[in-house]
This record gives sequence, C-alpha cells and structure tokens, in this order.
Amino acid sequence: MKDLINRLEKLIELRQAMIKRQDGTFYLVGHEDKFLCPEVTFLQRIRKIVDEKICDEDLDIEYLSKELELSPTQLFRKMKALTNLAPMKFVNKIRLHKAKDLIETTSLNISEVAYGLGFNDPNYFSRAFRKEFKIAPTSARKIQLSIRA
Repeated sequence: MKDLINRLEKLIELRQAMIKRQDGTFYLVGHEDKFLCPEVTFLQRIRKIVDEKICDEDLDIEYLSKELELSPTQLFRKMKALTNLAPMKFVNKIRLHKAKDLIETTSLNISEVAYGLGFNDPNYFSRAFRKEFKIAPTSARKIQLSIRA
C-alpha cells in the first residue's frame, strides 16, 4: 500500500511538472520532431489547427475535436490534464499572444486586430487582453512606440 501511494504521488508530481513546463510556452510553435513525447506532439497538432483557423470566429471545441478525432469530452479532459486549461481558453490564449504581436508590430487598430483574430467583440478582447497581460491593448501599443523612439 505504501509503494502504491508513493507511486501515485510521483505520478502527480510528474503531471504537475509537465503542466508547469508547458505553461507559457504552449503558444509557441515548436519544431517537428518524431522523438517528442506524445503530449507535446498532441499540443503541436492543436497549435497547427489553431494557426490554420485563427481568424475564424467559428473555431470551437466541436471543430477541434473533429479534427483531432476525439470526442469533445475527451478533448476537454486531455487539454485540462496537459495544460490545466479548457480547449477554448487555450485557443484564446494563443489568439491573445498573436494579438499582442500584431499590436506591437503593426499599425492596425485594436478593433481590427480583435476582429482579425476571431473575436466578435472588441470590448471582450480588451478585457481578455488585460487579464492575460495585465495591461490594456492600447497601453501595449504605447509602450512599444516609446521603445522604438
């Protein structure tokens, strides 16, 4: 019984370490490597699907699950276990990081960036951006402009 408890604790530690390792880097596109662990390969597949449909506001869990050949429930459980995020939170996080890059590198206004990345409501986009980066999208642009000057 003691060995079983130790083994379970070790599995929990490994899972938490994997989630921590993925946190903050999951939105980056990794290189293709046939020797990567299945979890990283799975996340790369999701990232590829999201990159292809990032501008589509109809990108949802049903579309992702169909592309990955999983049920929505299986996809939710697997994403939650790997990233500690629901699938659509994962997608939105990718969109927000892409939006930050666009805001900092282009002259598009905030609404254009929001609509271009599949957000229906610029106000929701601004709230989500602020929650993710602790700064308003307009402030992110101002900071980037002051850095360039």
